[in-house]
Amino acid sequence: MLLVAGVDDSPGGSAALRSAAGAAHALGADVRAVRAWEYPASVPLPGTPVPLQGPEAQDTVVASDLERFVNATLGIAGRNVLTEVRRGPAAVALLTAVAEHRADVVVVGRRGWSPIAGAVLGSTSRSLVEHTPCPIVAVEPGSPSPLRGGPIVVGIDGSAHALLGLRWACALARAAGVEVVLVCAVGPPDGDLLVPDRVRLRGLAVLDEATATLADAAVEHRAILRFGDPRLVLADVAEELDAGLVVVASRGTGPVARLLVGSVALNLVGTLHRPVAVVSTTRVWP
Repeated sequence: MLLVAGVDDSPGGSAALRSAAGAAHALGADVRAVRAWEYPASVPLPGTPVPLQGPEAQDTVVASDLERFVNATLGIAGRNVLTEVRRGPAAVALLTAVAEHRADVVVVGRRGWSPIAGAVLGSTSRSLVEHTPCPIVAVEPGSPSPLRGGPIVVGIDGSAHALLGLRWACALARAAGVEVVLVCAVGPPDGDLLVPDRVRLRGLAVLDEATATLADAAVEHRAILRFGDPRLVLADVAEELDAGLVVVASRGTGPVARLLVGSVALNLVGTLHRPVAVVSTTRVWP
């Protein structure tokens, strides 16, 4: 199993690297730290402190900086991390690395910025959510590390995409020895308690179907049904249970009315103060 971490020298880059290394330790996986660089849009004037160098020379400088960054961030554990420098925008570089190495997971920080990379990792994570063929985990500085012992909360809406995310979450939970919590949100966004019984029963049926797929999963699990907007419900449950990771599908149009559409995934990636994994429908491990 291979985790690719998109890093720069920002706090977000440090968070991504630490999270990837911690998860890799729990899963027995490898980590490849990828740093992208590109020339600035404006050309420095002669005599400025940072003159432009040729691409090969700049590759060497960035590679050296990356090695120091990994060692400073992880200490002795950094010796086990592979490093790679790529030219171009961060999102393009990471997508290319994921494809070439057939990575199983990509980990990025949120709201990180690096002068050498010239990239906002918030926009990078958004691009990866929309285009990566494997699950992406987005973390922010100060958020809990994934798989640190807290449960994995999984959004369920009855779609095949959501069940794919559940299967991936169960594989992680089994390897890390943590609980899986299935969460289904039904009803109007304002959480009106006068939700018709048929809507409640539909939500229960969705959870029953998903739970039935876990008969042979060999993981501890439970199911929660809540009324309200799925973005708020998932965030609330994650905080209540001190979740180590929240998992949602990149697309979902199940019987509980578009619970896990892309906008929900993007909202959670951008606002939740916990690691969020978005599982695509192209390729998942195992």
